[in-house]
Amino acid sequence: MMKKLSKILLVMALALTVFFAMMAVASAATIESVEAGVAADAGRTISVTVEYGSPEAAQQSTVLVVKSGTALATLQDSDIKYIDQEAVSDTAVTYTFKLLEADRTGTYDVYVGGTGVDAPEDTSFSFDTKKIIGTISVLGDATKATAVATDASAISVNGTVKSDGTYEIEVGQGTYDVVLGKAGYLYKTYEDVVANQTEVNLGTIKLIPGDYDGDTYVTVSDIMAAKKYFDSDTTAIEDYNLDIDDDGTVSVSEIQAALSNFDTQGYAD
Repeated sequence: MMKKLSKILLVMALALTVFFAMMAVASAATIESVEAGVAADAGRTISVTVEYGSPEAAQQSTVLVVKSGTALATLQDSDIKYIDQEAVSDTAVTYTFKLLEADRTGTYDVYVGGTGVDAPEDTSFSFDTKKIIGTISVLGDATKATAVATDASAISVNGTVKSDGTYEIEVGQGTYDVVLGKAGYLYKTYEDVVANQTEVNLGTIKLIPGDYDGDTYVTVSDIMAAKKYFDSDTTAIEDYNLDIDDDGTVSVSEIQAALSNFDTQGYAD
């Protein structure tokens, strides 16, 4: 995980990264090479090794990791995925760290500098993107359904649901709770989904309609709401998600759904 550094260190690190290119140091140290890679272990451990020339002029090494394409000139705290500073030992410094599970996807840029270094160097590393896929079966417009994967650190990744109900969530390697749902339906949760293959297929799930008040339970209140607003324009109804088939009107379909699934909680086949 990213080390919690002081604001002083953050400012110093950013200054080293952004401004060293404009400085000329009389007895400057040099960065001979920078190598970054991702291990195949469960946590996708990242290693960044920096080789320095003239280490006596580079007593401190600084590293900054951001998502590829991030503009350093407008860098925000939330853009920083890892930042650290270490004393130079001999001529090399190696940083070993992990990113949050939800961040273990895509490409990242690595910037390194140091005390007395007249210009920073950069490199990059990439994760193999994993996909959680499947199909959500609902009435009406399937694109209004949602597919969300959340890791153990409560970081969530939103997926894309197509009109045919197929969905895909791009994640990094890790373990996730996947929640599938649509307004007016009971949500389905898949716990501890391990994304360690190119694609993890959760198959087809038919969501259960009738939970119009969103309390994860089809009760009398859902039936009464459907009857109360029968034949009403759903755009004018607050507090209830009564349009399970997306036809714009509360109809017999909404009443039948609540009656058929009465007393159902969570998900049931």
